[in-house]
Amino acid sequence: MEIRHFGKTKDIIPVPSLVNLQSKSYDQFLDSEIAADKRDPAKGLEAILREFFPITGYDDQVQVSYHGYVFSPPQHTIDECRDLGLTFQRGLKVKIRVSGANIPEVLEEDVHIGYFPIRIGGGEFVINGAERTIVTQIQRSPGVDFSSETSPNGRRVFSCRIIPERGSWIQVEMTSKDILQIKIDKSAKVVATCFLRALSPDFGTTEQIIGHFFNVEEYSVQSRAVKEKVIGKILARDVLVKDNDEPLGKACEVLTESQFENFKGLGVDKIAVITDTVKPDDIFLNTLREDEATTHKEALLRIYRRLRPGNPTDEVKVQEFFTDRFLNEQRYNLGAVGRFRFNRKLKIEGTARVLTVHDYLATLKYLLGLIRTSSAQGELDDIDHLGNRRVRPIADLLSDELRAAMLKLRRAVKEKLSRDLQQEDIAAALAPRNLFNNQAVDSAIQNFFQRGELSQVVDQSNLLSQLTHERRLSALGPGGLNRKRA
Repeated sequence: MEIRHFGKTKDIIPVPSLVNLQSKSYDQFLDSEIAADKRDPAKGLEAILREFFPITGYDDQVQVSYHGYVFSPPQHTIDECRDLGLTFQRGLKVKIRVSGANIPEVLEEDVHIGYFPIRIGGGEFVINGAERTIVTQIQRSPGVDFSSETSPNGRRVFSCRIIPERGSWIQVEMTSKDILQIKIDKSAKVVATCFLRALSPDFGTTEQIIGHFFNVEEYSVQSRAVKEKVIGKILARDVLVKDNDEPLGKACEVLTESQFENFKGLGVDKIAVITDTVKPDDIFLNTLREDEATTHKEALLRIYRRLRPGNPTDEVKVQEFFTDRFLNEQRYNLGAVGRFRFNRKLKIEGTARVLTVHDYLATLKYLLGLIRTSSAQGELDDIDHLGNRRVRPIADLLSDELRAAMLKLRRAVKEKLSRDLQQEDIAAALAPRNLFNNQAVDSAIQNFFQRGELSQVVDQSNLLSQLTHERRLSALGPGGLNRKRA
């Protein structure tokens, strides 16, 4: 029988892989088909391992370095794993080198640190004999978001949230007293300018901060024509007299005629005032008046006491704590997505993955523009808009688990490197196979695939139900929403 085609299209478009996101994400994360020396050091498993190496002891005498990884072949076939209730997986071996001044020779060895399940078909894995899949998560994108809400007294309140990929959330909001206040991880509260002072010594004094937010001019008090120009203006810095630490006039105060005559009579040479048209009760000026910190070190100390109440306040420890909490990429990281959204929203060109003082400065200026013009200057963000949400495939979810496991592994290796060893047993004690315990990494991987919140047994009622299940998006899981029990 002759088959007639009445369609105009001759070429049929092939159906793409509908689970390409899941399969591509996992394959690129492991990067198992590429030679160890040709892997991208900024992506996947290679980036995580490089992040935690080299490891040194507390005395810095011995160094453990990393030089690539390989996968060993699976011990069982897929059918054997299904029949025997096993996991279809392959081992991860990491090339480790131990060197130091007291070690007679460099020790190098391939160390097994865990097993990774092998992907079969689309996005499913054979885990303990059953086929499971990792559901892709959707959550709020890292970056900065601005929002507003109406308070119980009918007043419009603006706020913003700085959300990193890893690290503490920072929320800047208006208070009922017309002050900008920040919350760190929804608990510790300090005024917004205190955190600005802590980020950089260049913003430690009130004068330095005012100079970045307003136009400031300096005038000679002894000049006759100056009086009319400066009366009613706001002082940009404290007015001091020689040999007297107590200021005659404080920054953010409105300059009165009697004050001006007093400055003139006491021989004050120059004063600095804000030349912009700004109200005396401006929210940013109120924030500066409320800020009890006056220097960079005082700001660090106040934040430390808020986050670590009762702990000893040693100056070096305070600085290390703040640096580790907000300026260390391993503890605080905006990620590539967060940095992109920061730059796009605030029209800046930053490249750092941590929160810089210029990022925070641009955030405050944008928020002040929204407050002063009732959102006419700037644009609010809808957190429910899909453009402000991000899909996290299996690679991102597994990376979080591995980082937590690598922290434990690094801590254990550090302790072993710092033990007192006799000269005759140094080589045996510092052999790579004796330094590394694969329990931390291996248990993290197994927990993620077997008992993780997003690990589910594949729905195999039919092919469409399986495909639907593997393409599912969930807002639950680590870093996502929680189910509220009634």
